Amino acid sequence: SESVLLSLPSVNIFGAPISTLVCNLTVLAVELAVLSRCVPFPLFSASVFLRPLAAAMMAVALGGVAYAVLVRRCGTAVWQMPLILFPVVLLYLVLALWLGAIRQDDMEELPCGRAICRILLKCNLLQEVKNDDKRRKTEIDTRKGCI
Repeated sequence: SESVLLSLPSVNIFGAPISTLVCNLTVLAVELAVLSRCVPFPLFSASVFLRPLAAAMMAVALGGVAYAVLVRRCGTAVWQMPLILFPVVLLYLVLALWLGAIRQDDMEELPCGRAICRILLKCNLLQEVKNDDKRRKTEIDTRKGCI
């Protein structure tokens, strides 16, 4: 598809990123179709998809506003993007914790995760895992052809 798009005069060099995007979206669709058959919980629930998306959108929007203000005050420079990017990443982590996109069992899998969980639970930034949570506790059904 890339060679076809590159040969079109109206598309030209923009055919490369367009074909890459189409290829990645196709792979994503196939992976989601297979994954939806394997996992015992809905993929597009608020805790799996919408909460991380909301945290990312809010962090990027605030980062974009901060970058625009910085460019208006100081002009354009190379150092501005890294200066804005680090706080945006930290803001995403805080928002993901606050919205419940990152949960206690997610954090416990990290190195030093239990210690991090204790600190975040004391600050009320982390949601505790409930024993009846099907998202994490149910084993994958191997009869469906899932590994």
